[in-house]
Amino acid sequence: MTILFIDTSKPLLLIGLIQKGRVILAQKIETPQLSLQLFPAIETALQAAGLSKAALDAIAVGVGPGSFNGTRSGVVAGMSLAFGLGVPCLSFPSLIAYVPECCGSFTHSVRNKAKAYAIRGSITETALQVTFQGFIPIEEILDVTSSEPTTYTALCLHLIEQFKQGSFKETPEVIYFGI
Repeated sequence: MTILFIDTSKPLLLIGLIQKGRVILAQKIETPQLSLQLFPAIETALQAAGLSKAALDAIAVGVGPGSFNGTRSGVVAGMSLAFGLGVPCLSFPSLIAYVPECCGSFTHSVRNKAKAYAIRGSITETALQVTFQGFIPIEEILDVTSSEPTTYTALCLHLIEQFKQGSFKETPEVIYFGI
């Protein structure tokens, strides 16, 4: 199983490939013209991994929270690519890409002036359990992890489980959150 993942909810492009249950390639590209760089970045990632688009079994898109226009660009690109290739389009909360790599419980959030959007749960080497995802008051944020992705273990576990369960949506729901 090979999954291309795309997240454009932040002011950078996160692109990667999961193959046989592990992340084989992950790239962060900072660009002011995210939508113009998206498809060339996908082509470059596939070439770097020695794969063609035909090798993809699914496309996964980050649905936010984050920039509305940025997130929407990634979702539309992912859905279009999935439709054109005849493969499922998976969606994932963008914060999952930034969950810490260590085992144990976590809270990861993004916030604006008045509120925060958080994801809470626990992670082991083989499983991710999300116990909460949604808006919370800022004062409830106890432990905020780094906003830099590392090896994407949580994202990989989430997408593999979603793929196995057949959890596909024709139109992923975007989480809009002005930041």
